[in-house]
Amino acid sequence: MEQTLALPHGTLAWDDVGPRQSGLVVVLVHGFPHDRGLWSAQVAAHASVFPESRLLLPDLPGFGRSTPLTTPSMDGYADAIAAMLDAAGVTTAVIGGLSMGGYVALAFWRRHAHRVRALMLMDTRAPGDSDEARAKRRDMIATVTRDGAGAIVPGLLSQQLGPTTRSSNPALMAQVEVLLRRAPAIGVIGAATAMMDRVDSTPTLETITVPTLVLVGEEDTLTPVTDAVVLSSAIRGSRLVTVAAAGHLSPLEQPKVVNAAIAEFLDVSGLF
Repeated sequence: MEQTLALPHGTLAWDDVGPRQSGLVVVLVHGFPHDRGLWSAQVAAHASVFPESRLLLPDLPGFGRSTPLTTPSMDGYADAIAAMLDAAGVTTAVIGGLSMGGYVALAFWRRHAHRVRALMLMDTRAPGDSDEARAKRRDMIATVTRDGAGAIVPGLLSQQLGPTTRSSNPALMAQVEVLLRRAPAIGVIGAATAMMDRVDSTPTLETITVPTLVLVGEEDTLTPVTDAVVLSSAIRGSRLVTVAAAGHLSPLEQPKVVNAAIAEFLDVSGLF
């Protein structure tokens, strides 16, 4: 299942799930500061919900078992995914990403549009950081540098999971805490810097010509429904799905709903 590739900066690791001969390859890119474990519910449902597809689930550089980039950036993350596709023998794929993974998906579209069959943008937004957001990221970087990545986990738990999950699903709370606590400081600092420096993707939206799913948790306060509406309105022909009782990590918080939405999108877009 796990595959690795030696790149100039080090190792890139990913999970490869499903039939190698499948004509439909779906890449799922995790958010911040996660790793491929974010998609555990999608992997678990593969045989029943996505049996005809092949899932590629990378650890972005600096997370999981992937080596950090020398100079982290959204473009660098996108190029690492292109290298993964080459190594996997894949020409074109559906590119999906959550939160920071959505920023990477938009960067991938700008740099490798000819390789994109469709886009799935989940709990994410197009604009770059505001001055206030950059200041918060600098504070986060200072905290992690001083106290380690574990120092930011309590705040992330309350921000990333919706109130329904926090009040009714302690098992998932514990699972997400484990996911967050295994993020290495160097990956957290690099990704926070890359997000702080990322370009405004708003002009990119009108260039998107492939089927696009925009999905958002109804309780997401980091990239709320209003951001998803802006995304969907700017992307011609896109589909907008709002997931009830889910916060920023909708694929984990409401996996059955999200899996069904993804499967329906792939089906109605004629991608099978």
